[in-house]
Amino acid sequence: MRRLLILLLGLLLLGLMLVTTTLALNQVPLLDEPGPAERFRTYLSTNRVETVQGSRFPEREPMLLRVPPETAYQEVREAIRDLGWDVLAEHAASRRLHAEVRTPLLGFRDDFRVQIEPTPSGSRIQVRASSRVGQADFGANTRHLMDFQRVLRERLAD
Repeated sequence: MRRLLILLLGLLLLGLMLVTTTLALNQVPLLDEPGPAERFRTYLSTNRVETVQGSRFPEREPMLLRVPPETAYQEVREAIRDLGWDVLAEHAASRRLHAEVRTPLLGFRDDFRVQIEPTPSGSRIQVRASSRVGQADFGANTRHLMDFQRVLRERLAD
């Protein structure tokens, strides 16, 4: 009985270490709004991220750009290439892109889809990132989204 308890505790500890290590490698903003408890629950229970107006997660707000949609499309395309992601499909007429992202730790393939919409002052960037495998992404898609936003902002600042 004692050996079984030690084995179970060891497995639990190993699982916690794997979760903690994966979250740390993804460098997710655990302390940002809506707070660590909500973020942990989200990262451990869902495998997708979607930008939505009014999201409780600040990084999940759609990006608003002061450039025309055609320019935004080109910059989004180049940002994806700058990140080294594989573009699987491009639809310039509808301003949609579909890319594949490989996770660094285990090489899982994730989907990253972008839609550029016109606004009165420029463009709105809508994103949906999702894992192909598993029920939880441990923050990987949040990391993909944040990396994309950072690179796109850098491109537009130049």
